[in-house]
Amino acid sequence: MAKNNSGNFFDLYSLKSYATHSEMKKINLNEFVRENCARDLTDENKSAGLIEQKLEGILDRAGPHIREIDFNHSWPVISQTILENIKEKCFQLTKLEMGWVRINADISPLLEHVAPQLEEFSLEESSWIGENSCQNEAKASQFLPKMHRLRRLNLRKFGGPLDDLVKIEGSQLE
Repeated sequence: MAKNNSGNFFDLYSLKSYATHSEMKKINLNEFVRENCARDLTDENKSAGLIEQKLEGILDRAGPHIREIDFNHSWPVISQTILENIKEKCFQLTKLEMGWVRINADISPLLEHVAPQLEEFSLEESSWIGENSCQNEAKASQFLPKMHRLRRLNLRKFGGPLDDLVKIEGSQLE
């Protein structure tokens, strides 16, 4: 057993686990859902809550190191809780892939924090659901001009206003 600075003991497994999470730079949530939660996906509401808890645990440990999050067509519903966890724990985020998912949340608090550092952003074919779905979708586009490092942008079938696209500075977009 090893001892940390505060005098607490850690077993070797915990130390190896921490090292693994500190090396984690990206999360592909399609793989995460398939590998860790496939047997729990019988009821959508139950599975969404369960997956959300597991994701929160990963973000608690690895969030500060994560640069890329890819929901990759696989997430049941992206909730406000998920976006808040990402906002609070993923400080180095440069890629946010939210294509082909259902979003029941206001993405603007997350984009307020990560827009200036995002290099890749996708809302391709995403569906906004819930009580304020139209307003929440519309809010996302106002952050496009703040994405100064943006190289890749995919808004295919995005239903929000696209007027702010012309305000994106630079010609780094591919």
